[in-house]
Amino acid sequence: MAPIDLNKLDNFISFALGLRFCVSGLQDFILDTMETTHQTILQRIPKGFCNKNCSRKYGNFLSQWCNICRQWKDELGKLCRYKKQRDRINWKEIDTIDFPYSTPDSYEAISKVFVRDVHQLRQGIYQDLGAVISLFMNMKTFSIDNQIMADVQRHRNNSFAHNYLVSVDETEKKLCLQSLIRMLKVPDIFCKESAKVAVILIEELLSTKGIPTSLLQHQAARETLALVRENFEQLAHCTELQTVAFASARNAFKERIDNLILGSTIKQQRLPKGQTVRFILKCICILIPLFGMLYILSNFQMQLDPSNEGIY
Repeated sequence: MAPIDLNKLDNFISFALGLRFCVSGLQDFILDTMETTHQTILQRIPKGFCNKNCSRKYGNFLSQWCNICRQWKDELGKLCRYKKQRDRINWKEIDTIDFPYSTPDSYEAISKVFVRDVHQLRQGIYQDLGAVISLFMNMKTFSIDNQIMADVQRHRNNSFAHNYLVSVDETEKKLCLQSLIRMLKVPDIFCKESAKVAVILIEELLSTKGIPTSLLQHQAARETLALVRENFEQLAHCTELQTVAFASARNAFKERIDNLILGSTIKQQRLPKGQTVRFILKCICILIPLFGMLYILSNFQMQLDPSNEGIY
């Protein structure tokens, strides 16, 4: 197998970082929208809670569901953009017991109604860009241009999820990152603070050849890089032939990230014990005369101002 091109590997890592930043940037928009939707439904149906978790217990045998779960199902069904998608919902994978609660967990449970192949997700819906795009496409509440979402989805799949060579050229990197920025700059999204922060970070990736070292000085960026490394195993399943090529590339990818994190971490230097003592004594020798001078000046000032005004 040909040796890994470090520049193309760094471009792949840059796009992986961009994907994580994009997901973070969408959080405010998603949560605010889902909270508003949740409150709207609460106003339409009688108050109440389920104590059976009907969806898990009875699945698609809807006649056995309690009245509360059925009403939530009916209201959410009205928000499905496509009938085929609505008919394909596997209620066994969803917790209707969570629906009535006004919490982020409840909003995520509701979101599962609109996301395809929920059982395949290895992390929360809102942390998986593919799941987020599925939510945007299938839920009427969201009105984002289909072409923008299709571009992001295509770049995510081709340049990251199915990219077994972990290699992205410079032009491809720019197209990938630009697609993320376009989505984050949709007016309804870009008005949120998390989106503005994400755009700044992705634009820095876009304007820098390789991975910006200044970005990696921030703890949050290093943590994101570590998260990308941990989630790397979530790439799409390989064929046997792809597995052979992927094994070497995967090791190069992880080693490169380890080096980036290590290289960007500023280690605090500790003085040897003898040098530490000398340093403390030197400070004392400097500070004692200074304190004496301050004491003299303080007495002199009090003589000028008997009322002691202004002295704290």
